[in-house]
Amino acid sequence: MDEAAAGLVALGIAATSPALYPEYADDYYATFFEDPDGLRLEVVALRRGRILVRDNWAKLTEFVDPVRKAELA
Repeated sequence: MDEAAAGLVALGIAATSPALYPEYADDYYATFFEDPDGLRLEVVALRRGRILVRDNWAKLTEFVDPVRKAELA
């Protein structure tokens, strides 16, 4: 993550310093920047939840969308 942010800055792209954003998740470590059209983008470090899904992909049999499950959408 730190290398990605440094690489963006080296290319002349204004990027935030990588930081933890616990308001998103306890392990949400990211840097934010904008593309030439002004769209805000981010690079996020690999999070524990993603690692768990990746390592157990073959065992997963369904996706649960809590909003749809609660019939809110």
